Amino acid sequence: MEKPGFFQRHAGPGLPKDIRRVPIADKDGKPVEYLSIATRAGVLAAAQFDVLEFHIWGVHIDDGNRPDRIVFDLDPDLSVAFPTVREAADHVRSALDALGLVSFTLLTGGNGVHVVAPVTRQHPWPIVKEFARALAERFATEVPELYVATMSKARRKGRIFIDHFCNESSASAIAPYSPRARAGAPVAWPMTWQELATVNAADAVSLTAALQRLTEPDPWDGYDAVRQSLTAAALRSLGVAR
Repeated sequence: MEKPGFFQRHAGPGLPKDIRRVPIADKDGKPVEYLSIATRAGVLAAAQFDVLEFHIWGVHIDDGNRPDRIVFDLDPDLSVAFPTVREAADHVRSALDALGLVSFTLLTGGNGVHVVAPVTRQHPWPIVKEFARALAERFATEVPELYVATMSKARRKGRIFIDHFCNESSASAIAPYSPRARAGAPVAWPMTWQELATVNAADAVSLTAALQRLTEPDPWDGYDAVRQSLTAAALRSLGVAR
């Protein structure tokens, strides 16, 4: 029987030691305790507590105020065919390329696709948030029949919501390789851009397929080696003030 789930980011009683409690300073410098899993034992401990989805923050624990990735979550209305979502992801990729940012893509295991650009920890959350918002709104302004950059459900009909709200200090996004709390537990799976062009659904990777794919080359090979930043020119082109 299906039962409601909940999202937990702060420590509660009874959590095992392998799920770490990490104090991270908020924007006012006040330490706030978050949960962190860095080992296989931690993942197994979470599974024993019925954790199914893992969502990650856009920072490392040693600096909670300077993100090291930018995420655009392309969340389509159910009437939008997945090939259109694939094309939208490629459009976002091209825009980021033009701004000097290499990006990677992820099937969310739900309805959409993430486009992720790793960045050096140069700018604080407000600047990264404003950059993501400005780019999403540029798409919504230039192609309003396909894109929307607001959360309004009414305005999403027949369109793709470019969710840029992942890029703020209180937000997170589904982790690569995480199962989803949906029928069949599809897996959020990293893709190469070439493979994305051949996929027909955001939930195409089942648990069984995921186990087989773990023996294949990493589709995000090279992600950790990328060294790039939001340049002054990129920010200026979207009207973002530093």
